[in-house]
Amino acid sequence: MVSVLFLSAIIYAGLVIFSDPVALLFNRDRDPVLQEIAVKGIKLYFMAVPFTGCNIVLSSYFASMEKSGPAQMISLLRGMVLIIPVVYTMASLWKLSGVWLSFLVTEMLTLAAGFVLLKKNVI
Repeated sequence: MVSVLFLSAIIYAGLVIFSDPVALLFNRDRDPVLQEIAVKGIKLYFMAVPFTGCNIVLSSYFASMEKSGPAQMISLLRGMVLIIPVVYTMASLWKLSGVWLSFLVTEMLTLAAGFVLLKKNVI
């Protein structure tokens, strides 16, 4: 987990520092409004990187321990069960920023559920 958090910090720092050139890769027309939205979006969206990494490690742990139920639960929570209602809720509350942050909230909620599953399956 420590490796995941360290690597996540490096990835996020790189994306924050280089958010403008990264956004330009997808903005061939150099639209300044789109650029501003994308730069802000990169900084918000990729705040989820540490939580995503931890969720992947936790899911892999369960799979390696032949605990397919918890591993599948983490995957389903991340990819389908939580993301849809979280996007709708966050978008209605905070518009576009809410959409960007919905990935972070989904990953955080999934990680909390993953730790509950870990506690139930380890102890």
